[in-house]
Amino acid sequence: MMAVFILPILLFYLFFTFIVAFLGQKKEIGFWGAFIVSTLLSPLIGLLIVIASKPLNTETLKVELDSTPRQEAIAKLKEAKDLVDLEMMSKEEFNSLKEELTPIIKEV
Repeated sequence: MMAVFILPILLFYLFFTFIVAFLGQKKEIGFWGAFIVSTLLSPLIGLLIVIASKPLNTETLKVELDSTPRQEAIAKLKEAKDLVDLEMMSKEEFNSLKEELTPIIKEV
């Protein structure tokens, strides 16, 4: 008889736990962090933690991803310059590489 009452309460609890977890997706806590907190503590406390959590900063992540090829191109060009100075690469090879990497480096 007791199981009849426990099952709907458990389903209700898990339903709100998933709602809090989905709200946590766009926060620094993330989906799984919000899910675990909501499951272990309660969906209400999980919701309060999600609200207090900082928003996920996608702009910073995007800038870091966009600048990576530029940084790699600069590093590759500096390495090539060192090879020219050590006479392990010809000026023609360096100039060819420089022409190839210049658009990537200048792109901002």
